[in-house]
Order: sequence, then structure tokens, then C-alpha cells
Amino acid sequence: MLDAPGVGANLIDHPVATVGMVPVPGVCEKSQPVVQVGIRYTAPGSTVWNDMQLYMLSQVDLTEIPAMMALAGAPMVFAVAATLQRPLSRGRLSLTSPDPRVQPRIDLNYLDHPEDMRRMVEGVRLAWRMARWPAIVRHAERVVILTEEMIADDEVVRGYLQMSVNTIYHPVSTARMGPDGDAGAVVDQRGRVRGLEGLSVVDASIMPNIPRANTNLTCIMMGERVADWQRDQ
Repeated sequence: MLDAPGVGANLIDHPVATVGMVPVPGVCEKSQPVVQVGIRYTAPGSTVWNDMQLYMLSQVDLTEIPAMMALAGAPMVFAVAATLQRPLSRGRLSLTSPDPRVQPRIDLNYLDHPEDMRRMVEGVRLAWRMARWPAIVRHAERVVILTEEMIADDEVVRGYLQMSVNTIYHPVSTARMGPDGDAGAVVDQRGRVRGLEGLSVVDASIMPNIPRANTNLTCIMMGERVADWQRDQ
């Protein structure tokens, strides 16, 4: 129906890396909420306000992640997680077949931009310092993988990130909003697909950039706003 080259481009997500700790008996309970405390902050040297967050993960069950369980040497950890809230790297979502039952190719391209890697290296170091804080470390038998010597070495921390960086499930912007004349913009300011009549997209894919927060409330706001516009037509 329409050749829109912006579809699938500009994939953005919030990457996360953790400093895990093996808990002393009785510290972690599966019934606890995983995230109870979060901190926003601005990375040193960054020009973007509140571009980082730290989370305390109260329990992470590794029994369904055998490779991580083997590395940790324990079935459960708790952790300090560093997340990049305004990344500069961009990935892509691509079709691999005209059959809709075939999974697409998802290239997240995490930490491809040097500034993303720099900020996350500092984020992991801050998470390490928090994990070693007396009020926290007393609940741990040991820190997983990372040692003081490792955390001091830029190359080692970059390698740790390349091995362990993961998603917190906030992918956005693969059908991004933009003004007239923007060849990469898939929808206009009301979610209407450019070049097709009667078709709108209203979800996280139309965000022109990723918010420096969880994406769920932004999605709710967009859905309610566009629904009001369509109701008034």
C-alpha cells in the first residue's frame, strides 16, 4: 500500500546493566516487588538533564536464565541497575519474510554511540559504589563477577557492558512522528499515517524520541489525546 522508509527505523530503547549481589539467606523474597526505589540523575559531563536512572532490584530469579545462574553461582540475586534514559544510539526493526508469522529482525544496537558507552561506564561504576555501600553490602555474600580492579579499568567495564547490557522493555520510535517534509516521519502530529487515508498509529512507535521515564503513561496520554481528536471528527 505504501513504501514508507521510516517504518522500522529509529528504534530506541532504555538499555540497562546491573551490579548483582548474591544475597545472604532471608534477604530476597519472590513475593517482593522487583523495583521499589529509583533515582534520577544527570551523568557527569552530559548536556542532557536527568539522562540516567539507578534502580534497586530487590530480587532477580535466575532459575530461568541458566547462563546467568552459572555466572552468579546462585539461583537468585539482588542488584543495583544503571539505565540510560536518553540514548543517542539507534537500532532498526526489519521484516525477514512476507509471512506475518515469521519473527522480524530486531537490531537494538545498544551503546553504539560513544557517548552512550561513556555514560553507561560511569553508571555501572556508580552502581558498583552503591552496591559496596555498608548499608547494602551487609545483605550480600558477594558481588557477582565485578571486582574493584575490574571496575577501575575502562576496557573491562566496556567489555562487561557489551556482555551484559539488556532491555527494560521500552522500545519506541519505529514509526515516528514528524512534520511535513521529514522523509523519515511515518505519522503526523495526530498519529495519521502520511500517504494513506483512514489509517492511524497510536502507540510507543510514534514517539519522536524516548521519554526519560517509563513509557506507559506517555502511551496512555497519546491514546486518550488521539481518541478525543477522532471522536470530534
